[in-house]
Amino acid sequence: MLINYGVIFAIHIYRLIGSPIMRWRNVRCLRTPTCSEFGLLAFKKYPFRKALRITRQRIKDCRAGTTRGIIDFP
Repeated sequence: MLINYGVIFAIHIYRLIGSPIMRWRNVRCLRTPTCSEFGLLAFKKYPFRKALRITRQRIKDCRAGTTRGIIDFP
């Protein structure tokens, strides 16, 4: 569970630095929750391996501009 806190910290850093850069480049997430919100929820709720698997699947399926389906809240 300790490794989950490290990943949660990394997601927060991404939301502070990476997300504004993506918005500046006009790349926006079309899904709710966003992939970073989904990742935070997943790593808070599930063990590391399961959270990593479903978050990675969400990022793969939920790139801005794709028309693939939504993955619900973890």
